[in-house]
Amino acid sequence: MRSAAHLICSAVFLLFCPAAFGQVISTLAHIEQPSPSARSTCSVTVGVLHGVLTRGEMAPYSATEESSHRQVLADGTVISPKPDIEKMWRDSQNRVRTERQFCNFHGVDPGTYIEIRDPVSGYAYILDSATRTAHRYTLKVREFAAPPPKPTEVAAALGVAQISNVAGEAKSNSESLGTDVMESIPVQGTRTTRTIGAGEDHNDRPFEIVDESWVSPTLHIAIYRKSNDPRYGEWVTRLTNVQLGEPDPTLFEPPADYTVVDDNEPVKFSLQRGLASSAQPK
Repeated sequence: MRSAAHLICSAVFLLFCPAAFGQVISTLAHIEQPSPSARSTCSVTVGVLHGVLTRGEMAPYSATEESSHRQVLADGTVISPKPDIEKMWRDSQNRVRTERQFCNFHGVDPGTYIEIRDPVSGYAYILDSATRTAHRYTLKVREFAAPPPKPTEVAAALGVAQISNVAGEAKSNSESLGTDVMESIPVQGTRTTRTIGAGEDHNDRPFEIVDESWVSPTLHIAIYRKSNDPRYGEWVTRLTNVQLGEPDPTLFEPPADYTVVDDNEPVKFSLQRGLASSAQPK
């Protein structure tokens, strides 16, 4: 499953999630866990549902993203699933390719599905290697007007002032962590602490959610993110093997031997005993 860290980003922390830089897009990824009698079978339903692609010049790069989760139960039991691995490429026209793993928690080799987002053509693709099919989705495109705000600029704008959420209960403040170098990339850090007031989530006392992000002002992506929520544990996402420069342009288009099918529905991929995945319309 796509890392749940993306699902629990706070309103401020979301500014530093990768999707916030260069494009806003919604991708469905739903894992169907197998029954005890069929533990060798796993399925994932994925589909680009809607979103906005940003067209404009961006710094090209490639990297591997690793997302991990660690939770300590009241009795000291540690739950730490196998990390999710995602490979990504972005060219100077802001075309993005991602290769995501799924079903990597059942003791078998994980499956992989590929997504391409192309603001030049206005399409997104989900590639099915089993049937040599490219499921094509039409997306809105907007022009890249200005660079996203830097973490330090966001922190300066927030200062120590507290911000209310929609419910008017949670309070948050952001602070700059200064600069550092990660994966040979200069980054700027921000820590955001959000306080959940008593009674907001059926809690009898306040508690805090702490988000930390280290962003490259050149690439406009987070190299490292950490979210610590006492309800769900700690989520860490980091980029490794970061390579600067233009990727192979063929990565951002369906292979020549693929059949392109216009679609607006999710696609279901299934994995059995670590064999190659196959996709089928939901």
